Amino acid sequence: MMKKKYQVKWILGLGIGLVAMALAGGVTFASVTATPQLPHSFFGGAYVDGVPAPDGYTVTAVVDQGMPTERHYTLPVSPEGKYGGRGFMDRKLKVGGDRQGVIHQGSMVRFYVTDGQLPTKPSTGSAAESRFYAGDITRLHLHQP
Repeated sequence: MMKKKYQVKWILGLGIGLVAMALAGGVTFASVTATPQLPHSFFGGAYVDGVPAPDGYTVTAVVDQGMPTERHYTLPVSPEGKYGGRGFMDRKLKVGGDRQGVIHQGSMVRFYVTDGQLPTKPSTGSAAESRFYAGDITRLHLHQP
């Protein structure tokens, strides 16, 4: 008789412990797995002064949301006059989708085609501008003055 009461208490205690562990584990799991923001991907032609940009040049996307620092994303021009590609497996210039934080929908993205150095003079101008929309893929031809 005594043995049966002990078994019931032991089984009941084990069940309560398992339920408590499952609830605690579920709460921890839910708080750790936040869905990351998808990047906005770009590809297309890259031109400098009307001619295709040579291999080794870089396409840089700059996002400025009024924060203390701008965010820069780069992809080399390769082959000549192209950055990224339209194919599913082709590389693309991905803006966002990283650990630098969330980019607000509709934020302005400015693009530059350079030999590695971003222009320091605002008068140089960007090759193109586009709005950021998470998850989009955009074909954008860049014409750097």
